[in-house]
Amino acid sequence: MNCGKEPLLYNDVRTDFEVGLIAGLLIEILATLSTRREELGISQKTLAKMSGIEQRKIRMLEKGNEMPTLDVVFRLARPLGLKLTLLPADKYRL
Repeated sequence: MNCGKEPLLYNDVRTDFEVGLIAGLLIEILATLSTRREELGISQKTLAKMSGIEQRKIRMLEKGNEMPTLDVVFRLARPLGLKLTLLPADKYRL
């Protein structure tokens, strides 16, 4: 609990629902990246060279043992020909 000694961070006020929603979105993003990599016939080793992300990290991400930062998502998506897009919530359901 924040007792006023430090600035309140957004992480301090996330609800369980928000945490679950974020985790679900990250899992969906990772599945899309993995599927795309396989569709293109690119090995994890090759993707590591193309993205600058260690092969071990890619393996851990694809197994669901780690959650990526946005930087990692962007670095993996680019060589796979993917981009992350935000859409207005009132027009699209998550």
